[in-house]
Amino acid sequence: MPKSKSRGKKYSPNRWIECAVLANEKRADAKPLTQQRQNEIALGHHLSFEALMRCPDDAHWYDLCGNLNMCLVLAEMGHGSEYIDEIKAAMIGMMRARYRADRTGSLALDADAIKAIRTVLELHDEQLRVVERSDLRKAARSIVARVNSGDMYPEHLEVA
Repeated sequence: MPKSKSRGKKYSPNRWIECAVLANEKRADAKPLTQQRQNEIALGHHLSFEALMRCPDDAHWYDLCGNLNMCLVLAEMGHGSEYIDEIKAAMIGMMRARYRADRTGSLALDADAIKAIRTVLELHDEQLRVVERSDLRKAARSIVARVNSGDMYPEHLEVA
């Protein structure tokens, strides 16, 4: 007797629910963030920046670096590509603070870094207004891929 052939995918009694959830996620990803969600994200980054200026610590530094990375990737995707140089200037300012902290123990930002980061935070607020959720997901995946490939800051760099 011949062996029966598989008819495709394994039977799932919840397939229709999975399809409905996937379709709903696709519809939501094609829309920009709600005003409330934009405010929540922006507020978190602005508070991290203010906290980094008042009582610097690693958690706020890493949060702000994540924001700068997201802003850079979104700019590379076409959402504010004319500001890439300003974003990189802010990232360099953050790295100056990190290298200075490695030498002196103080994670303080200099005036150029503060100015550049304020500009980038305003840019990121505007990016959040226009970008779709799917672009945010793509940007987040791109950041993770860069980190996994070792595309991070060098341990030692001579920065004044």
